[in-house]
Amino acid sequence: MGAAQTTANWTGGGTDTLSGTAANWSGGVPALTDGGTFVNVQGGAGFTAADDLWLKGFDLKGSAAFTLAAVAGKDFWLGSGGVLGGTGTYTINAPLTFTTEQRLDTIRVRLSTRAGRTAAR
Repeated sequence: MGAAQTTANWTGGGTDTLSGTAANWSGGVPALTDGGTFVNVQGGAGFTAADDLWLKGFDLKGSAAFTLAAVAGKDFWLGSGGVLGGTGTYTINAPLTFTTEQRLDTIRVRLSTRAGRTAAR
């Protein structure tokens, strides 16, 4: 059984975009590896995974332009919350694995794979 869902608010108020920087969060760094945290983006221009992350999902509607990234060798796993977008420009520049089936018909998506990885359709 997965972790109970919690909601964390990303403010992007730190001096970098790293997930482990407390100043980027309202209320400090949440649990980012148990699959139960849903992230609401409320500011900043980007989020960089400093470690492997397993999250419930992201709501990017609080930002007009936002980039999800990861430091070299780190990955994102996203659960049933997926990635919610508004009318902005959103870029995912990180290895990304969906842990459950996702609907991507409400946002425009361009998917690519890295060597050695496969993508399900």
